[in-house]
Amino acid sequence: MAESGAEREATRWGDDMLEIGKARVVMGGLSLHSGFASFMSNQTPLLKMGQIVAGTFRVGKPVAQGGFAVVFEAERVEDKLPVVLKALKADAVQSDVTARERFIREAEVAARIHHPNVVRIYSYGQTRDGVCYMVMEQLVGHPLNQEMYRDRMPATAVKDILAQVLAGLGAAHRLGVVHRDIKPSNLFVTQTGADGKVEATAPRIIKILDFGFVKVVAQDPSVGDAAFSQQPLTKAGQSVGTPGYMAPEMLQRGRVGPEADLYSAGVLAYELLTGRRAFAGQGIERAMAQLDGAVRPATGLLRHHPLYVFAMRLMHHKPEKRFPHADEALEALLALNMEVPLVPRRSRWLPWGSRD
Repeated sequence: MAESGAEREATRWGDDMLEIGKARVVMGGLSLHSGFASFMSNQTPLLKMGQIVAGTFRVGKPVAQGGFAVVFEAERVEDKLPVVLKALKADAVQSDVTARERFIREAEVAARIHHPNVVRIYSYGQTRDGVCYMVMEQLVGHPLNQEMYRDRMPATAVKDILAQVLAGLGAAHRLGVVHRDIKPSNLFVTQTGADGKVEATAPRIIKILDFGFVKVVAQDPSVGDAAFSQQPLTKAGQSVGTPGYMAPEMLQRGRVGPEADLYSAGVLAYELLTGRRAFAGQGIERAMAQLDGAVRPATGLLRHHPLYVFAMRLMHHKPEKRFPHADEALEALLALNMEVPLVPRRSRWLPWGSRD
């Protein structure tokens, strides 16, 4: 189920997700059609085909654009590795005066989080012409939201997804970084073999995308010269995130820590387990339901399943009742006894295994 327009407008300054037909190749978290025609012919390109960026990456053709950025095919010169180059539009600051700072912050933070469950940033910076860019790994697959709300997912599959999300968040939290916008469309499912092509037998890997709303809440002294800029880029009293996934303390503009990401992960687990939205309504209506704690209750044996109980703990309206850090949440998750039967139902989630 696609997000509503209201949800999209409430999410981030540069949502570059582009829906073009059904066949999709997703590169660096941006959705592209496999037969994408050039729609940039009437626009002055930010970068030229064949241009070498950072002395390492050769720019290819533009393949997608959003409100704030243009995406190019690219390759690493030394080994022809396919990558994705995302460049900030020259007029982006006209729509958001902090656009340049946000773009650089996103690249800076994501580049320092080295983890298999976080999208990899190879390079970022600014060209001699003043174009801000970041070079990302090329991902083939689809956002997790494309698989949701059709049926209840097997608990073992939910546990696997949640464990990968928590593992990636743990790497961020150890650097004092809070993502602040964990949601299905920012979680990417890739299943590729050694040749980079989709293989049904390959492990399904979850990648956390989009650090555009990131907040640095603490600095690890061991990072040294790699210290992140902690200058806030949101105005006082301004909330960022997506209704339905934002922690209550974010909606109330309170202190935001790693617990906020765990709340979002809990909502994700709930929705995968139940096959439906955790909160009724859309936009502000959904946010109000969150503040009221009006979670749609599960039915049957699911209410007593350890993973459902765990998800509800992550979704607790009080941050101190969750876990202080994703690493602790992951440890508790892996220790769960999953040998609890659920009501048998026919599953559409065959890639993730049989129903529990």
